[in-house]
Amino acid sequence: INWGAVAASGVSYTFVKVGSTKSGIDPRFHENIVNAQAAGVRTGVYIYSYARNVPEAINEANLVLQWIENYNINFPVAFDIEDSTQKGLDANTVTAMCNAFCDVIASAGYHPIVYTGANFYMSHMTPALRYDKWIAHYASACKVPGYSVWQASQTGRIAGVPSNVDINYMVKDYRSYILPV
Repeated sequence: INWGAVAASGVSYTFVKVGSTKSGIDPRFHENIVNAQAAGVRTGVYIYSYARNVPEAINEANLVLQWIENYNINFPVAFDIEDSTQKGLDANTVTAMCNAFCDVIASAGYHPIVYTGANFYMSHMTPALRYDKWIAHYASACKVPGYSVWQASQTGRIAGVPSNVDINYMVKDYRSYILPV
């Protein structure tokens, strides 16, 4: 990724994959976060979750904290929960997992957010979710109310990126909540 070209195209923030419990830290995490920040792009991170219960979600949160401890994270830390291993879980369990992950992240001083698809959200989460939502819904409008970030496409094109990228719209202005260090 040519992060200078990305920034010049008007992109002001990104979420960089930090990793997962199956593959470990993403091999491009360091390169992407350092180069995005050098280009002036605000950087949040996300972990792709395979957790199936609250203790596993807490473990994933602690893993993220270890992986990001030497970086300036100046956008939300996301819990990406959408894997097929989680589809059989009930809404109370998934909501509790999301809250537990986010509690750990928030207690460490970061701003957490939960990422998932609109259908997974509607079938696997309850109103007891206490944290911001980043919802993927590829349509002309997001059908989930109260989202903070809407991922409207996964086939966008941005200068500096040689492949399709996700296109997200920020409703909650995290720049006023998370100040750069």
